Amino acid sequence: IMQEMGDATSIDPQALVAFHLGMRDAHEKLQRVSAHVTMWQEDIAYSLFGIFNVNLPVIYGKKKQKALGRLLQEVIA
Repeated sequence: IMQEMGDATSIDPQALVAFHLGMRDAHEKLQRVSAHVTMWQEDIAYSLFGIFNVNLPVIYGKKKQKALGRLLQEVIA
């Protein structure tokens, strides 16, 4: 299953097995998601909420930069 997930996401299956929620390896997590294509700009930031174990309300219409700013404020706080 992990190999199939790795093939679908272009993420090394070993990295998927060793994945942990939270701030660990933040740079690598941000790099992976930076190439994602989403229907709404904000979804790139909102998809990171769970990965970084952050609980913030989802507010559409605020654009990607504002959503990423909210996430980064929470991450560095």
